[in-house]
Amino acid sequence: METLPPASSNAVRAPMSAAEAIMPALQNVKRVLLSPFSVRKWLKLGLIAFLAGVMGGGGSGGGGGPSGTGGLDFDHVGRQIVEWYQAHTDAIIAGAVGLGIVGLAVFLIMLYVSSIFRFIFMESVITTETRIRESWHRNKAEGLAYMWWRIGFGLASLLLVALLVGGPVTILVLFVIGPARGGGFTAVGGAIVLVLVAIFFALICALVIGLISAMTRDFVLPLMYLRRIGAVAGWRAFWPILCGNKLGFLIYFLLKVVLAIAAGIAGMFGAIIGLLVAVIPLALIGLIGWGIVLLLGITAWNWWYLAVLIPVGLVIAMLLGYWMTCVLLPIPVWFQSYALKYLGYVEPTAETI
Repeated sequence: METLPPASSNAVRAPMSAAEAIMPALQNVKRVLLSPFSVRKWLKLGLIAFLAGVMGGGGSGGGGGPSGTGGLDFDHVGRQIVEWYQAHTDAIIAGAVGLGIVGLAVFLIMLYVSSIFRFIFMESVITTETRIRESWHRNKAEGLAYMWWRIGFGLASLLLVALLVGGPVTILVLFVIGPARGGGFTAVGGAIVLVLVAIFFALICALVIGLISAMTRDFVLPLMYLRRIGAVAGWRAFWPILCGNKLGFLIYFLLKVVLAIAAGIAGMFGAIIGLLVAVIPLALIGLIGWGIVLLLGITAWNWWYLAVLIPVGLVIAMLLGYWMTCVLLPIPVWFQSYALKYLGYVEPTAETI
């Protein structure tokens, strides 16, 4: 009897279509989330998905407010603001610089954490395990490489937008304030053309940037994970795969757009249900906050209260975001499974699920 080569051999296995990866990806969602079902595992994977990002004044002194039934004197308030700014210009500038530095540091930390958790999420989908600490150490180098790629690609994207979109916009501004101002129909027609050109280039930039970002997340990151390489090396490994299956990847992304619309509709209903469930604890938090206000005897607004309200609001927003990620968790798990399954079809050496 003739012996056939293994099923994974390129001699007998042609790349399967993107449509054929849909059902196996659904089966993998079931394997990850329901075989067996565990609330603890679901919540941990939701935390991983949330951290990975897979889902995308001063105070008033004491008696200066309006009294009786009179309205707010905006002119007087405006003069106070200008006088206060002029008296504290140096402190305001120093504070702005300090906030900018802190904001940049927070942004880089969040970018670093989310980059590593991208790999942790992908590994959890592959292995069905949610061991955050071990996975963090295992994927730290690749996550750092991905972070630097995101920074470099983000700067390059800004430069591309500035050149292709900023050029027509700059010409338009000069056109409006320059000699052509008030030039009648010709000036208006030129301005319209420049606006249309800017919109066209903006759409092109958005398409190119979106495609490169999607290909990086869907296919370059799995190659980085499997081969333990950096982002640039990951793109070098992916490029010949892309060039050898252009039509297949085009169909993949077209299908993904359609499936994203369907997932968005389903996710909308899931989000409504999740928000309805969250209403109870949110209402409880509101009642507790109102009780604290009454106990403290607070009867007038003070801008310093923002020092308490902003952190509390951020914590509530983060908890709500985490909860919604848990509610909608099957969606990112499916999209990750879909990308991994199709990559395994076109490149058998990258088959993981």
